[in-house]
Amino acid sequence: MLGRFLIADALVLTNFHTRSYLGRFGSHAWATAMTQCVATWNRLFDFPPHTGSVIGDYVTENCDVFPVT
Repeated sequence: MLGRFLIADALVLTNFHTRSYLGRFGSHAWATAMTQCVATWNRLFDFPPHTGSVIGDYVTENCDVFPVT
């Protein structure tokens, strides 16, 4: 599942693919899926997704805090 955060604690899933379809991370299928995710977001919303630098910026309860890379 691929998606982007609308706000903290609100993930909008845009794509659903099997791992066998996507293959290894960085494959052409991954690049296509990520491009589709961005295009779907842009079609649904006229503002950018929520961003942050640590997991706590995205999930505010019941999570372990670590850097998002």
